[in-house]
Amino acid sequence: MEEAGERYVMTFLNVLNFGDQGVYDIVNNLGSLVARFIFLPIEESFYVFFAKVLERGKNVKDQKKEDVAMAADVLESLLKLVLLTGLTITVFGYAYSQLALDIYGGSMLSSGTGPDLLRCYSLYVLFLAVNGVTECFTFASMCKEEVDR
Repeated sequence: MEEAGERYVMTFLNVLNFGDQGVYDIVNNLGSLVARFIFLPIEESFYVFFAKVLERGKNVKDQKKEDVAMAADVLESLLKLVLLTGLTITVFGYAYSQLALDIYGGSMLSSGTGPDLLRCYSLYVLFLAVNGVTECFTFASMCKEEVDR
């Protein structure tokens, strides 16, 4: 639904012409594959881990110190892992975005704004990675009322 809203705004406000919107959609779909196939399984798995280790809705002081320390260590290691993975994707995405689009869609995609959009999206993947991990930790440790709010 969000993509349809973006397309409506781009068309209504004449931000992008239809050709550029098509390139944007292709780059958006290609870039989101990384987030879906690499980072989403990590987030889902560690959400379950954090939810089992930490007791929802309980204050940190009321929980077992060993569990809190283990969750903090795992969160730190996981953030380092996704940060390194995201930085690797950003570096290679920036360097090879034109080649990737040329292989995927030919010169029509690799010329113009396509490579620049894919470069920006590869940087965006880095932010998605860090955001996803911190979000899974936060939601696993919050009580139901805090999540609903």
